[in-house]
Amino acid sequence: MVVLSLCSLASCRSGGQPGPEGSGGQTAGGQSGGGQAGGTGGSQTVDAGAPLDARPFVVGQVVAGRQVNSLQSADQLRQLDLLFMIDNSSSMIEEQDNLARNIPNFIKVLEALPGGLPDLHVAVISSDLGAGPTAKETCRPLGDAGKFLVKPGCGLDAGTFLTADARGNKNFTGELGTVLGCLTRLGTMGCNQEHQLQSIRAALSDVNAENRGFLRPEAHLAIILLTDEDDCSADPDTTIFDQARPGEALSFRCNALGHVCDGRPLPAEPFSAPLASCKPYTRSAAERTTRLIDVGEIADFVKQLKPGQPDRIVVSAVTGWSTRPEAMYRTARNQQALLEVQPVCAASFGSATPAVRLKAFVDAFGANGAIQSICDNDFTPALAAVEKLLAFRLGNTCLEAPLLDIDPARDGLQAECRVVDRVPRPGGFTDRPMDACGAGQRPCWELVPDPACRGAQRLRVDRAAPAPAGTLVAAACRGEDSPPHTCGGVPCPVPPVMAGAGEMCDININYGAPAPPRNLALWRGDDRVCSSHLCVRPAPDPLLGREVDTAPLCTAMCTQDSDCAGAVLRDPTNQIDKRCRQGFGCGVAFETGPLRCVGLCLCRDFLSTPPAAHPPWCATP
Repeated sequence: MVVLSLCSLASCRSGGQPGPEGSGGQTAGGQSGGGQAGGTGGSQTVDAGAPLDARPFVVGQVVAGRQVNSLQSADQLRQLDLLFMIDNSSSMIEEQDNLARNIPNFIKVLEALPGGLPDLHVAVISSDLGAGPTAKETCRPLGDAGKFLVKPGCGLDAGTFLTADARGNKNFTGELGTVLGCLTRLGTMGCNQEHQLQSIRAALSDVNAENRGFLRPEAHLAIILLTDEDDCSADPDTTIFDQARPGEALSFRCNALGHVCDGRPLPAEPFSAPLASCKPYTRSAAERTTRLIDVGEIADFVKQLKPGQPDRIVVSAVTGWSTRPEAMYRTARNQQALLEVQPVCAASFGSATPAVRLKAFVDAFGANGAIQSICDNDFTPALAAVEKLLAFRLGNTCLEAPLLDIDPARDGLQAECRVVDRVPRPGGFTDRPMDACGAGQRPCWELVPDPACRGAQRLRVDRAAPAPAGTLVAAACRGEDSPPHTCGGVPCPVPPVMAGAGEMCDININYGAPAPPRNLALWRGDDRVCSSHLCVRPAPDPLLGREVDTAPLCTAMCTQDSDCAGAVLRDPTNQIDKRCRQGFGCGVAFETGPLRCVGLCLCRDFLSTPPAAHPPWCATP
């Protein structure tokens, strides 16, 4: 993924002029309707996340303004089918309460998305699918069978799932967050042999007439799982719950039949292994009734609900997991001398065992999957992970920084932007430039004032026909330059030890520095933490629909690579800054505002080699 672009210092300072308009993938600028500068020109093959090339932003003879980038899906579908799978076994009361407390805030975030609340279908199912063909304790054959569950007194008096949209249409009484929080409190009388994944398959198949109408062919599908034990999905006629297994706790059965660590089955004695080495067991055809259902089988079923549209499925599991490199998978004997799996995390309200199968299920959806620890006292980060995955797909077309008015004498904002359709093709994407609306051609783009956007503007594309599947809309607009920050109107205090090039700036939290706008690859200088007073921030990855925020790094001015030899990461093992592995080189970044075409030490992980004809923004005005 390319988020910054370099031109050589020699070409930046040679005074060379840019190539012909439209050459080298550049687009020619022109005025069009609405007082907004548009762009037209030839197509080019690019990486999906590559920023649009920028022309020099000049006010008089002074280069000014930063580039504000945007990359969004052209398919801004507003329909969302949201399924909650809630573990209702005996250990889940505190976790259900925790989720219910967090759901109203989750809904508020969805309501705050540009365009308001998506067109929602929301359903709740349990993990109870029984434990084989006979009844056992709290386990009934087929249990809740994946049926959508509705509790009396929650506000949903007709139907089996919630419906709501931004226009106020709904099928329930009360606030959506309150009603949904009530519905997710399923209680703890469900079967303790949880069939989380098979319940999802049953709910989304056509076996339950009550569930029909929930899934819409074109809608996005989001699945959120809340459970403190791993999946134990087995076929309805399985025999695994009928067979005695001396020396083992009943809960251990699902682990023993569903997990392998270091490629080997779990031994019938206490042991430990790195958690990362543990994977789901893959059964043979002859093991259908004696082993758990393969995780891949259920993941493939879910994927086939949106054939050819994998980005329309988002999966998030709040369960037992740990991302610590030293995390271990352990078994031990309890007070009854029975073998059982030990918790992988613990909290004041309980603990959770390692969800090896659920982790594999989430991973099957790649960047559209997220896993969070159920042991966190606050589920806000877990729900926020879902929100980030959905925001890219549900119409977030905000420009995230203020734009420069290039003609203040005229009424309204006169913005300069270049906008293209980035159409997928073998080996990359092809950029198809479009004009600003007003010239009579479509597709065209326009800026719509929206106070809900950080930049107070939303990008809207008017089309005569739908864009090709998978098309992205990439935009580069001329933004305002930010003034140096102060602390209460006076210079910010200087820390005792100033960070050098390559060390993290931590500009979001220190010494009064304001948080940099999202989607800006670089933050302006004058940082009060870096010894050079210059700090850079790599841009988030828009293709993932989430902020992959590598920490901001101090930089320094340079004229050659050797000037950056001392720039090294403070802590290469840190999970935040681990992506910078290629060292630092001297180059020119395209989003530095007043520092445009000044040599800076930059992490090579975020740089790309420029084309032979140097980019025009590095030309001397």
